[in-house]
Amino acid sequence: GEPKYYVYDDFVSSNSKIKLVASSAENVVFFIANTFDPTMQFSLGTTLGDLKRRAMTVSDQNSIFAKSGEDRYQLFNGMYSGVIQSESISVVLKRNIVKVSIGIVNSSDEVTITDWQMKQIPSLSYYVNNYALPESYPNISSMKTVNYDLVSVTGDGKMTKGESENYITYLPVNKRGIVQNSNESYKNYYAPQSATYLQINGSYIENGEALPISYLFYLGGDMEKDFNLLPNSHYHYTFEIKAKGSAESDYRVKEWGVVDFSKSSDELANCYIIN
Repeated sequence: GEPKYYVYDDFVSSNSKIKLVASSAENVVFFIANTFDPTMQFSLGTTLGDLKRRAMTVSDQNSIFAKSGEDRYQLFNGMYSGVIQSESISVVLKRNIVKVSIGIVNSSDEVTITDWQMKQIPSLSYYVNNYALPESYPNISSMKTVNYDLVSVTGDGKMTKGESENYITYLPVNKRGIVQNSNESYKNYYAPQSATYLQINGSYIENGEALPISYLFYLGGDMEKDFNLLPNSHYHYTFEIKAKGSAESDYRVKEWGVVDFSKSSDELANCYIIN
């Protein structure tokens, strides 16, 4: 069939119908809502695979939404697969992106939280993904990742003990799989390539000097083994910083303090490799 663009108000007021051809063969019909793009074209002979690869480019959170003037809209998509024999078919439209609600709580008297950032986000958000997705999606070879802008905590830009804040962000689908692990502090160690994570940044005082520290949390269905962010899903997380923690025993902790190699007991070298 050929793609057809409909404006909702005109479609409803005129009691229009989408024309489908009854057939004894199996048909696959996709519906995409809120594109606000009547010029969206698919060339003659476009395959189902071509349609599934059609995507919006994501550079920041605003670019994940469709635009109509100053307004932003979430894309929806739905699929019908089967033999069309009656005058109507029923299709459920689902959001093609992910909603994430984040709570950040500082319960530590050692750490001051300053900002946070979403990282390793797929640079593509696909128009249709309301079907059985493969184990790894999007395909690693066809995607790059981007980071959303840094978000500073409100007030004076410092979240101290007893303070908390809540945020909402939207992400493209990123299904990176499930691993074998039951320890939260080891989830980062098993993180698949290009899995999405949240980085919370702050500082702590050591010998009178403020040193930077970060906490990295990979997102998914749980905090131990699941790295899947699935379409039409709403994930709720509360990240509580209870103590400074140690990078030596917890893979979620990143300490960025200065290392003075001149004080090493080993013989000095003319260069160093830092991982």
